Amino acid sequence: MITGTLRQPGKVTMLQKCMLLFLGCFFLGVFLANFSLHDEALWIGFLHENQVRQFAGAEDVEHAEALLKTILLQRGLPWMILLIALCFRFGCAVCAIWFGWLGLSGGFVFAALLGRYGFSGIGQMGILGFPQVAAYAAAYIFLLVLMEAGKRVRQERRNAHLLQNKPDLKAQALLIVLFLLDTGIYGAGIWLEYWVNPWILLHTAVVG
Repeated sequence: MITGTLRQPGKVTMLQKCMLLFLGCFFLGVFLANFSLHDEALWIGFLHENQVRQFAGAEDVEHAEALLKTILLQRGLPWMILLIALCFRFGCAVCAIWFGWLGLSGGFVFAALLGRYGFSGIGQMGILGFPQVAAYAAAYIFLLVLMEAGKRVRQERRNAHLLQNKPDLKAQALLIVLFLLDTGIYGAGIWLEYWVNPWILLHTAVVG
């Protein structure tokens, strides 16, 4: 069964590995933005202002369609690629690379906004990612938990094959349902980024 998958003392789970990788790359991004790529970090700060101003036309049909395409390309496409990659043996490596990139880019943008606005840049980044980041984070954490569960299910299936027993189809079906549920959580993040976040940006003094 899927339950109890993570209760293996002494074993480092995929969740722990990716969280450590994310944090390490986040601080690396902060370092690069402050020292090696300072000019690029300033450019990111100006880009943030332009992005917020573009939301002013979000109610226009043309701008709304362009915004939706951008969100689907930047959020939806990587998620689908990640899910497909997890069907293969190299899926864990792809997942680790993606979490490293999320940490690196997040740290870089954080340092860029901090350099552009000072400590108020922390609030700027919070507003820019509210509330969709919470849904994305929940989906990614749930995905890592499901990856550990998937390893357990595959191991049990191999054991059943060796012992010539009938595999536990209920556990496999439940795992598929949970992956679909997780995709729904991530899809909710896309919806929040498209509908809710622009409204928050327009009604908050983001650009000084």
